[in-house]
Amino acid sequence: MKKNSFELLSHILSNETPSYGDRDSLEIIEKSSIKSGNTANSSEWNFSINHIGTHIDVPKHFYDDGLTITDYHISEFIFNSPIKLDIPRTTSDLIEYSEFKKSIPDISEVILIKTGYEKYRGTEKYWNDNPGISPDCASQIRNNHPNIKAIGFDFISLTSWTHKPEGRVAHQNLLSTNDNMDRFIIIEDLSLLNINNQQLSKLFVIPLFVKQANGSPATVFCEEF
Repeated sequence: MKKNSFELLSHILSNETPSYGDRDSLEIIEKSSIKSGNTANSSEWNFSINHIGTHIDVPKHFYDDGLTITDYHISEFIFNSPIKLDIPRTTSDLIEYSEFKKSIPDISEVILIKTGYEKYRGTEKYWNDNPGISPDCASQIRNNHPNIKAIGFDFISLTSWTHKPEGRVAHQNLLSTNDNMDRFIIIEDLSLLNINNQQLSKLFVIPLFVKQANGSPATVFCEEF
C-alpha cells in the first residue's frame, strides 16, 4: 500500500486551537524537560472543554439518556465509502438538504461536507460567522439515508454562531434516540483542504475513550482509493 493512501483530517492541537464562540481553550504547558536537567520531557494539557479542535459529538451531548463514547464498539468508529460533498460557504448560511440530496450513494456510511471554510481558521470569522446544518437537513439525513452513521465538516460546529436555536435542534435531530436510531456521530472542525476525490475508501475516527464522555477530541484520517 502506498504511503500517501492515507490522509490526516484532524487539525493539530495547540495553544492556538479555536473554540466555538471563542469561549474555551487548550493550554499546553511544559512540565519537565531534559534541557532543564529533568530525567524526561513531559507536558500538562489543560482542556477547558472536551468539544474543542477536531472532535466528535455523541448522543449524550444533547440527551441525558444518550450513548456515551464508551458505549460504542471500536468498530463503530470505522466508516466505509465516505462521500465528500462540495458545498461552498463564505458566511453563516445554513446548509440545506436540497443542496446534496441526490449525491449520497446507498453504500456510503459517512458524509463529509467540504465548504472551504477552514481558510478562515485562525481568524474571528471562523467561530462567529460559521455555517451550520439546518434542522430539516439533519432530519432528512436520518430519515432518508439509514446507512449514514456520521457526518463531518470543515467548520467549527454543526451550530452556526448566528443560528443557535436551529443548531440545537439540528444536533438533536441527528443524535436522536428515537426508534433505536441512537448510534450517530457528528465530527466537527475537520480539515478537508487536501481531499479532492468525491468517493473515499474508509474513514477512521479515534476519540479519547473517557468514561461517560459526551464528546472528545479525535484523530481522524481517511484511506483513499
